[in-house]
Amino acid sequence: MKGRLLVLTITILNITLSKVWTGQVWGQSDSETEIKTYIEQLTTSPDWQVRSQVAKALGKFSQNPNTIIPVLIDALEDQDEVVRLRATFSLMEIGLPVVPELIEALETENDSARASVEYALRRMGMDAAPILSSALSSSNSW
Repeated sequence: MKGRLLVLTITILNITLSKVWTGQVWGQSDSETEIKTYIEQLTTSPDWQVRSQVAKALGKFSQNPNTIIPVLIDALEDQDEVVRLRATFSLMEIGLPVVPELIEALETENDSARASVEYALRRMGMDAAPILSSALSSSNSW
């Protein structure tokens, strides 16, 4: 009986500790914790394959665009072409909320990043047209 109680206690402790380490006990949802982990990997991993997979995964979290969009915009200037492409497709997957940031990103000196931004805006097509038109007619743009 004591052996089973010990195993049960250790199991409960392990579950509790794993939730503490992932932030679940502190009021963060699984997706918030996952997003933070992905952002850290995208910005710090030396492995282009990790960064490209993370850039792809971040596009699935469109419910947190204010957190994700700036990181993906920065990834458009990654040294690796695959990472840049994955970031572009993730931005397109998020959709219209990214258009204002893409417009700002057109001003980058990085030719590869600018090409990715132009591609994303073209692919969004007519859906992005009202936002683009508004930005072009605004005195604050460009």
